Amino acid sequence: MNNSLRKLPEYTQLDLFYAEFSDIAIRALQDVMERPFFSLDTKPRFEPIVYKTRSAEITISGGKPYGIATIFDHDILMWLISQVVEALDTGKKPSPQIEFKPYECLRGVYRRTNGHYYQLLAQAIHRLANTYVTTNIREKDQIPLKRSERRRLEAGFHWLDAVGIHYKERKGKEIMDGITVVLPNWLYRGAIKHSNILTIDERYFLMRSGLDRMLYLIARKHVGRQDHWRFTMKELYEKTGSETPFKDFASRVRKRVARDQKEKVLPEYCMEKYHGQHDDEVVVFWNRSKLDFKDLRYESPRLDKRIQRLRIGLLPFDTDEDRQKLYARRGIDLKKSAEKVIAEHDVDNV
Repeated sequence: MNNSLRKLPEYTQLDLFYAEFSDIAIRALQDVMERPFFSLDTKPRFEPIVYKTRSAEITISGGKPYGIATIFDHDILMWLISQVVEALDTGKKPSPQIEFKPYECLRGVYRRTNGHYYQLLAQAIHRLANTYVTTNIREKDQIPLKRSERRRLEAGFHWLDAVGIHYKERKGKEIMDGITVVLPNWLYRGAIKHSNILTIDERYFLMRSGLDRMLYLIARKHVGRQDHWRFTMKELYEKTGSETPFKDFASRVRKRVARDQKEKVLPEYCMEKYHGQHDDEVVVFWNRSKLDFKDLRYESPRLDKRIQRLRIGLLPFDTDEDRQKLYARRGIDLKKSAEKVIAEHDVDNV
């Protein structure tokens, strides 16, 4: 027996892409990592998120009963984006219309795969489809304009344009069997632009705090492989989109900075705090792999999964010119030998 949340007649002209890649690097869009596109709390949020700077404007809304998609729901979008990118990397043709098995998605984002988590996945799909985003960031990726048209454009879209959850009957019970979604142009085009994505540390998915997750994404976007990056406490507050009063937010961050001296609060990055010239509190994110080896906060740099796959021969070196250009944009030169590629990226805790 088949059942669906929404029928997809208007999308029948799209090729159907089956998301079946497993054990792959999870990627996220840089546009999304540094701005408050999601609620940090698991409790339903109905108050819109509004974020404005000189260069970016974002408004996120989500009505009852689902509310705004959470940063934990973002895991699903990252997994879908990663499937699209992996298809491109392996020479396959992706599509914004994606079908996948719930089990594969849950396993890919380090969730349990029992019936309760299937229900949570369905709820997350609902919230993503319910959440409406308006932004001027990469607005032409949603609705292209002619070159002659020079006017302000604000893109609007749902995180999932359409969704269908398919059920089958087993022993008198309905069991979720598959999910079909359609990604909005803004998200899909961001995924196929390799310069706009970054890989995420797997430990991210084990973090239970929405604030910790957002702090990691901000650090991953801005620090990357550099030594460090700094923000005022006010800047961090605005970037996270936290609902808590600024005073409470600052207190929570201070506690994390203090705890970070003894234990790892965030993967890959550690935090310090000082007062700036104007007595503003400044939070510094340090790349752990750039610290002195004797520093207790040090850890070896993460080895990208695509390098691991090169090691075991899952990714080819002899390929067509287009694939070579694609990998070059990702920072990998396919003309090098496997040994040289691995040696350049290798670490001692692989």
